[in-house]
Parts: sequence; structure tokens; C-alpha cells
Amino acid sequence: MSDPVGEALDTGEVAYLEDDAVLVARDGSRRDIRSSAAPLHLPGRERIGSVLVFQDISSSRQLQRQLAHSASHDALTELPNRVAFERALVAASEQAERERRTHALCFIDLDRFKAVNDSAGHAAGDMLLRRVADAIGKASRRQDFAARIGGDEFAVLLADCDEAGAVRVAQKIVDAIAAIRFTWDGQLHEIGASAGVTVIADGRREPLELMSEADAACYVAKGRGRGQVALYAPTPGRSTG
Repeated sequence: MSDPVGEALDTGEVAYLEDDAVLVARDGSRRDIRSSAAPLHLPGRERIGSVLVFQDISSSRQLQRQLAHSASHDALTELPNRVAFERALVAASEQAERERRTHALCFIDLDRFKAVNDSAGHAAGDMLLRRVADAIGKASRRQDFAARIGGDEFAVLLADCDEAGAVRVAQKIVDAIAAIRFTWDGQLHEIGASAGVTVIADGRREPLELMSEADAACYVAKGRGRGQVALYAPTPGRSTG
């Protein structure tokens, strides 16, 4: 941490404490602060000390954190949003290329969700989406990165996961969603999900390409029936990176 008092005394100029400073009070409470130190001079310009000023900026810092969180998270489910997920995909793709690691992307599309929205209303649909987000989080592994990327679409970045492992995790997520028993106004609503998986390896890949592959695999899964998982299979002759 910088020493504004020492800097002010050495240079004779006003010095500032670094922006992310935190002041810890005797009772253990923490306050975000902005601080500056100014040298004190005698009439002959001899420096005799300095004055240190603290400004409590906890409220403004909290607002900044809230705005940053809102920019990268879905307001309804509190999961990361599509923008944050695409950033994570870029990092995973670069890591796969640089370190020869294998990751996977799981795209999840809910089945029969529209029927809940239409029959029970959007308030019910919103509550159900929160339940789905919670189920995905619990079914995923600790190192995985789950996000809500659309209305009833979710995605999970599976870190250090090969094809077989990715399919297992995806099936666990699909089963967890199918197990949700959601009751609204005394009526039971049951939904399901389909999932598509694509592997992130063998060179850098763009997020749009990866999402397109996982989406295509999910479409195949839906064609097989409810609660299915499909692994992306490139078209013969198609380049994947």
C-alpha cells in the first residue's frame, strides 16, 4: 500500500492513497475510503509535517460494485449473463490452445416452459426459472461456470472435462431439471430440458462458433425426445478451428 504521508513529505506535493483502500475500525467494521496527504510548511517553506484527510466513499463504492454486478449478471436468476459467459468462453478457448487442456460447453434449453408462462403467468415463470438456475448450480461441479443466456436457455462451461465427462454432467443437469416439482396456485407444473455438448480443445475457437455447435447438438437432443443429451458431431469435411 502507498504511503501518502511519506510521499507528501518527500515531494512537498499533495499525495493520494490508492483507490481500493479500506479502513478497518476498532470494532472490526470496514469502510471504503479515499485519502490524501498534504505537506505543512512554515512561512519559510520548511516542511514541518503533513495533514491526512480521509473521505468515506463506501456508498459510492457499493453503487459501483452493484452496477458492475448488474452488467455481468442476470437480474432474475443472479447467474452470470450471456456477456459474462462469452468472456469465459474466450478465456477457456485460449487456455485450451495455450495449455492443451480440454473443456466443454453445455447448452440447455427448457422443454414445456412456455406452457407454464402461458397458463400460470410470468410471475410463475420467473419463479420457475429461479428454481431451474438453482438446480443447474447444484448439479454442476464446483469448477463449472453456469449462466443464463436467454429467456429459457442456460449454458454451463465445464472446466477440464472430456466428452464422456461432459455428457455425464449434462445428463445430471437435465435430470435435476426434470426432477423439479413446481406448484403454482395449487397446480403442479412439470418441465424438462434438452442439452447439447461441444468440446473446447485443439486450438482457439470463437464463442459464436462454440455456442452454435452446442445449440445444434441441443436441437438433435430435442429431436430424440425429452430429457436427452447430444454431443456435437462435426459435418464431414467441416473445419472446427
